[in-house]
Amino acid sequence: MRTQLAEVEIFRPLPDDALEALAMRGKRHRYTAGKVLMRQGDPSETMHVLLTGRVRVEREQSPEGKVLLAELGANEVVGEIGVLDHAPRSATVTAIEATETLELHATALAVVLIQYPAVAAILLRTLSRRLRGADDLVEQRGNRTRAHHVSPTSAMTKCIFLDAAGVLLDTSVMPAQWQRLIAEFLAPRLGGEPSAWGPANAYAIDRMWARYRDPGGTPRETHGRLRRLWLREMCEKVGVPTPRDAGAVAEETRAWVAARVSAPMPGVAGATRSLRARGFRLFTSTAQESLEISGYLKAIGICELFDETYGTDIIDRWKTNAAFYRKILEHARVRAEDAVTVDDQERCLDWAKRAGFRTFLLAPSGAASSHEVIGSLSELAERL
Repeated sequence: MRTQLAEVEIFRPLPDDALEALAMRGKRHRYTAGKVLMRQGDPSETMHVLLTGRVRVEREQSPEGKVLLAELGANEVVGEIGVLDHAPRSATVTAIEATETLELHATALAVVLIQYPAVAAILLRTLSRRLRGADDLVEQRGNRTRAHHVSPTSAMTKCIFLDAAGVLLDTSVMPAQWQRLIAEFLAPRLGGEPSAWGPANAYAIDRMWARYRDPGGTPRETHGRLRRLWLREMCEKVGVPTPRDAGAVAEETRAWVAARVSAPMPGVAGATRSLRARGFRLFTSTAQESLEISGYLKAIGICELFDETYGTDIIDRWKTNAAFYRKILEHARVRAEDAVTVDDQERCLDWAKRAGFRTFLLAPSGAASSHEVIGSLSELAERL
């Protein structure tokens, strides 16, 4: 059970002992096709982790009747909104096929959120994505009654997948900010001279990136292990003991720092807001971890524009071939013919093109490429 919970996005920051405790506090259920897990209007005291099977989430909405909000499968959660706000269930959840779940009470989730703030950050992102999806459904239903007013762009919504480094983020200004913020966060918590933490981070981060060249495992297996090594090597350099809960401390540190690193590429905030306003759906498609990318985007005030911040951890694929892009499409439930990606690396665009994406290289005007070329993100909307 612990291994299954580790595959659930919101619980990935938890160490093994916390996952084991959470599993022990849960109650397993089995539902046959057609059975209701939770009903709209009922009290909200628990959430369900889907272990196997699939469910549909529907809302009774007069005068339309039932509105299908989502279909969810294994390693996803349902009912989490209710256990946070304690309001009556906002939708009915029904098993589509034989389904097994782990039911968690609100008190169990509250303990996890208090002890591991990184879980709260992922949970909020999940809620934001689902609420935005529900808003889009409402808008689409309204658009059907106003079809003659719909512009060509909104009638043919495109999904844009943006690389982070070099497209959204200027990585050249990040190291100095990281070193300052690492000292600000860790020195009061773990001790040591504040001035020692910045150089220690520079040393440990170089070693971490070197290990990523030959990771020796999948992203989900690798990220946590390398984060723990990163923190341990910093502690050794500074001369303080490594905390027992090194994984949780490392996760909290990276989330805290990322949300305070401001490193936008020129014009990115305006360009992404313009794309969203014109009806395009936005995602990231980066080799980094999603939680870290979310933090960077929050720091520059644009995270809420993105349906999902895809990193290698969410889809458990390295960004090394076309399978990375195919897995993103599968997870986002987006057709390849509706997908556009922007990157500053030609080899990544080669992989994306093989997966069916329309591809744009961000490069100086006049650059030779087998992909379409834009000089800035602000040019993209006019090319679509």
